[in-house]
Amino acid sequence: MDLRAYRTHNDSFYQLSETNWKKLAAVCFVKSLKKGEFLIQTGQICSITCFIQKGILRSFLYVDGVECTYEFYPDGAYVTDYESFRLQTPATFNIEALEDCELICLKAEDFARLHQEALEFNILTKAVIEKRFMQMLKLSRSLRFQNPTQRYTTFLKHFPSVPNRVPQYMIASYLGIKPETLSRVRSKLAKQKK
Repeated sequence: MDLRAYRTHNDSFYQLSETNWKKLAAVCFVKSLKKGEFLIQTGQICSITCFIQKGILRSFLYVDGVECTYEFYPDGAYVTDYESFRLQTPATFNIEALEDCELICLKAEDFARLHQEALEFNILTKAVIEKRFMQMLKLSRSLRFQNPTQRYTTFLKHFPSVPNRVPQYMIASYLGIKPETLSRVRSKLAKQKK
């Protein structure tokens, strides 16, 4: 199992001691998902947290029978239903592979044990969560206060690899706009580039 990308990503937040890195590496495992498979489905207890070595996933739920994309998770991101994972409560989202994926995973019980054994794991997790929280605040403001063109431009800044890898209706759902509106926005932006 090649953990180099995972270690580099973790080190960008906080560099674990060699001893603690080895403890973490010893409990990690690889999970592969085929396109269309689920990491977790609504109502299940999320028992793992994962780093995406390769592929892209999304979280979504159904609201009044309509599929609503909540988040995208491209290569190099962490993915889990964090509330379900930490509290061991039923998941509120489905997390689906949009491409074939290779994930580096950690079980909830190993995650908890590592955090009890060494402060470094708490520091690393806090740094990851704080960065993710700040990203989500920016994206939330964008979705709430920007027009569709501004929303899509903000989306492109945060997820530059996503638009060419996922169906446009999912991006439109994420942005809170109709697919036709997204098509007009993309067309307008393409004309501006010429």
